[in-house]
Amino acid sequence: MPGLNSKDIANELILRIKDYAVTSQFELGQPIIESEIMNVIVNTPGILAIGSIKLVNVFGESNSRIYSSDIYNFAANKQNGIYNIPQNSIFELKYPNFDIEVTI
Repeated sequence: MPGLNSKDIANELILRIKDYAVTSQFELGQPIIESEIMNVIVNTPGILAIGSIKLVNVFGESNSRIYSSDIYNFAANKQNGIYNIPQNSIFELKYPNFDIEVTI
């Protein structure tokens, strides 16, 4: 899109993903639905296509930030675009200012 550079697009996309994670207010046992994330991405100005989406479990301590000690394998728990989680667990984007990475 005219007037948009890749850094501006990436920053806007990160803001939109953070907003999605906050407004979704995940509950115990609620899965992540990949198409909802894809919808956020494709509706960001300047995004024309999605190459891939990769969700990663960060656990323990990383870069002086403390995460859950629980280990979750996103790839192993994905079925038909849905990332299922045990009923006594919850998804959390703990440090959104650090944990969202995009490549444009």
